Formats: sequence, C-alpha cells, structure tokens
Amino acid sequence: MKMVDAPVFKNIQENPSAALLNWYKSLGWDDEVQKLDPKKVLISEEEWLETCRMYNEFHGPSGGFFFMSYGPACDKTIPKGKVLLRHGWIISTDY
Repeated sequence: MKMVDAPVFKNIQENPSAALLNWYKSLGWDDEVQKLDPKKVLISEEEWLETCRMYNEFHGPSGGFFFMSYGPACDKTIPKGKVLLRHGWIISTDY
C-alpha cells in the first residue's frame, strides 16, 4: 500500500469521463499498457462525497452513478487530501 497526495479532479463539468481518467493518470496509471482496479484506490469519505455531488450537480443522477461505478472507493480513515493505493490497483498487461 502507498499513500500519496490527492490530485484535483479537473473539468468535471465539461467532460466527466475524461476528468476521471485524467485523475487516475495523474496517480501514475498508463491506460495504454495497464488495467485499473478503481476499488483499490481510496480517498477520504469527505472528498468522495464532495466529488460525487459535483458529478451529480453537473450531470444529474447519471453523473453521480458514473462516479460511484468508476470512481475511487472511500474510507473514513483516509485523511483529506490523500489517496491510498492498495496493492494491485494497476495491473501491467502484455498484449
């Protein structure tokens, strides 16, 4: 496991899927050669709720459900401003 500083979610209003993909990329994920398990990426519960509300506000219920399905998990023990990367959050692939 590794604790890192949390990147900022950018451009949620303009492009919700790109905002989430870019957030994961800023953590070190390379979408061209790696698979991602978003449930092994944890943020604080407070940040998760704030971000989910933004997705809901800008894109309605479908935006909130998108974030719930593909966004990171949350945990009350994670400090705000941090991300916990659990073992196996990225998986290298050989094509």
